[in-house]
Amino acid sequence: MSGGEEDTGGDKTVSFAPEEEKSAKVLQQKLSMLQKQHELQCVSNSLSFPKPVTRLVFWTRPKQRQRWGDVDSQCHLNWGDLFFDLFYVASALNLSYVLFYSPSAEGVLYFTGLFGPILLEWFQRTFFDARFVWGEDPFHKMFEIVHLCALSFAAVHIRPVSTMTDPTQPEMFDFSLAVTGLALLNMYRSIEVMLTVDGEDAAKRGEKRRLIDFFVQLAFYLAAAVKSGITYYGSKSADENDFGNRGLESLTNACSRILNLAPERDLAAEVAVEKDHIPIILCLCGWASTVV
Repeated sequence: MSGGEEDTGGDKTVSFAPEEEKSAKVLQQKLSMLQKQHELQCVSNSLSFPKPVTRLVFWTRPKQRQRWGDVDSQCHLNWGDLFFDLFYVASALNLSYVLFYSPSAEGVLYFTGLFGPILLEWFQRTFFDARFVWGEDPFHKMFEIVHLCALSFAAVHIRPVSTMTDPTQPEMFDFSLAVTGLALLNMYRSIEVMLTVDGEDAAKRGEKRRLIDFFVQLAFYLAAAVKSGITYYGSKSADENDFGNRGLESLTNACSRILNLAPERDLAAEVAVEKDHIPIILCLCGWASTVV
């Protein structure tokens, strides 16, 4: 028989030493205290009192999401990502009208040239979120708002081919300006990662290669914005200078109709709108330069 066991009629009972009983009581008291602390913590969390702000950090360094040899971690979506995807629903709706009203080679050209830069922006955002993460600081929150505004500005100015090719309409200029702004924002994001990222040197070298792609893409988008801007504002100035001639022709038509001297001239038919496809071709080249 061991020292802690006694035999009473074939039944075995276990008895503990005084030191073991004392340690068991202390352990039981500690467990009860931990349980009370947990209950108090649950109550305090459910009351949702505002926490005092100890320090406001305006900008934080971007961090590499996963380094070489780390355990794989999954990226979780947030409300900002869902809101970002909604702009592509609006873009798809506007792009459907491009092919609906122009089921031709010209319609395919504008559908591809408008869809390419928008689709490329989705891939760039996805690749960045898969590799890096930003802190919950005001600067990067404002950056996300500006990025969404530029994307929405591009989506809202996707119009049918008849509107995009009309030099008197600002839609092509506004779209080119929006994708130029998106390219500038992507360049800043890469420069910030190259200079301040909390991660490996391989991540910085990778962003350097992407920065070169963004620079080529920006050159094409900026050329499209300049060309469409010159065309739009040039046609607008021509319309203002030709306003007096158009008024005189309208007066001549009215007098001729009254006196039956000559048939009325169709001014709308005489005005020939020259289509300009160069901006959309430049946008298409900007998208292709990054994809190829």
